[in-house]
Amino acid sequence: MRSPPLFDFNLLETEKRVEEICNEACRWRDTDNRKAEQILRKGLQQYPGNDILLNNLLYTMRSPARAQEVIDLCRVLIEGAKHEDVRYDAMRILAETYKEQGEYALCKAAIAQIPEIYFSKQQLDALLLEGEDMFGAAWGQKHVAAQDLLHMFLRLSDYYQSKGQLNQAKSQLTMLIAIGDTLQSDLEDQNGYYPRCYREITEKRSFPSFKCVFALPAKPYKKPQHSLALCWGSSLSTESTQKIARFYTHSNKGSCFQSESALNFRTYFF
Repeated sequence: MRSPPLFDFNLLETEKRVEEICNEACRWRDTDNRKAEQILRKGLQQYPGNDILLNNLLYTMRSPARAQEVIDLCRVLIEGAKHEDVRYDAMRILAETYKEQGEYALCKAAIAQIPEIYFSKQQLDALLLEGEDMFGAAWGQKHVAAQDLLHMFLRLSDYYQSKGQLNQAKSQLTMLIAIGDTLQSDLEDQNGYYPRCYREITEKRSFPSFKCVFALPAKPYKKPQHSLALCWGSSLSTESTQKIARFYTHSNKGSCFQSESALNFRTYFF
């Protein structure tokens, strides 16, 4: 049996070490993003121009103040990355960055570069394989699908609100709440991914203002941390808003929490 060439051996060692560096950086990304970036940059000193390291570096640079850095690095990866998945991920991040910068046309152009694919390797592993080969993929795909589903309910509610179709918007948010509460009870979610994802999607998202106010759900939650407020109003004063908030808090229509702005309300989960 022929031994693998030295080049192939070195390539495998490089890939293994790069994966270790990325995993180490990933562990710090949520708690100390600066340290995660330092780990990756140190890795790039050892493996200059490595696609995987540069791709991971993008995730540590996602802030409005560094938008141009992100855009420049995305372009480098789109034009020169050896791995297809890295190029497509760079296109996605480029599109998101343009959207955050208010560059809608550039965002749309970046998305247009990405081919439409209705399945992923992880999804097929989960659907077609068995046992341990299936389990890890199914667990990961469940998280991806759940997060996407929550986002789509919000996007559709945005659309209906922009068209003045408030009943349809309310319907989307009602389903969001029901599914979000169900996901938070998932016993497999030991790291609290679902509650964190659910909270981030809702708390960071501003609702358009309307001349109507309502609260969900139809009856109060049993646990305070599940309280939800949906208060929308365009011509309401702060005083009026506070009165409405107190009404919903003490009525049987749900719990309510007023945001800091009388003109721009948010959804809050506790």
